[in-house]
Amino acid sequence: MQKSDLVVGFSTGCLFKTHNILEALPVIRETGCNAVELNLLRTHDFFHFIEKITPEDIASFSYVSMHAPKFDCGKTEETELIFRAIELFHAQRPLDLIAFHPNHVTDFSVFNTAAFPLAFENLDYREESGIYRTVDGMRILFEKFPATPMVFDLNHVYTLDASMKLAKTFYLTLGKRIRQIHLSGCRDYYHYPLFKTKQDSIIRAIQDKTTPIIIESVLEAKELAKELSYIQKRL
Repeated sequence: MQKSDLVVGFSTGCLFKTHNILEALPVIRETGCNAVELNLLRTHDFFHFIEKITPEDIASFSYVSMHAPKFDCGKTEETELIFRAIELFHAQRPLDLIAFHPNHVTDFSVFNTAAFPLAFENLDYREESGIYRTVDGMRILFEKFPATPMVFDLNHVYTLDASMKLAKTFYLTLGKRIRQIHLSGCRDYYHYPLFKTKQDSIIRAIQDKTTPIIIESVLEAKELAKELSYIQKRL
């Protein structure tokens, strides 16, 4: 596989310490990467920015996903408002997928009529129920949603198993569902730059390099190109 064929880019959340989402997009664009994830993890940010992001802001990226906010997702007015906003955005500029954390879902039936490409993400050591950080827990979830893909977060796996053997088990059981990778280093259970941690085992855990890769390392703007180059050289 040629390096030019890789689909790899950044989450706007990489720059959350210094840039809001509208400020982060041009900085990410300058790296020349071809993928971006719109990180709208905070409900306040979601409602503040979802209508301000234009198709032109993300036109240069061939792959665009969104990380939905963390909220009690169920049969509530808030859920209706968030879903409607996502659907309107998706109608203007089709998204490749929208990632949800399943532990924040109180009623999964709300997704039955959702008019956007849903995906569920595996979780890390902090997930209190322990269900969605395990292979079996995610497998059972996907049995209820047979057409729904998975966002595979390798940092989350590393917080549970630094040997990354757990990643192999995820691939064996759910590999065909994986449509996007979340990638970052891990230090003190935090999304840390890989060019600093040198945790190449996390990168090597990616079995299918045709899968779009979204980098979630928390970075300074001047570090984006270095992190991208470090990862690309090891793919």
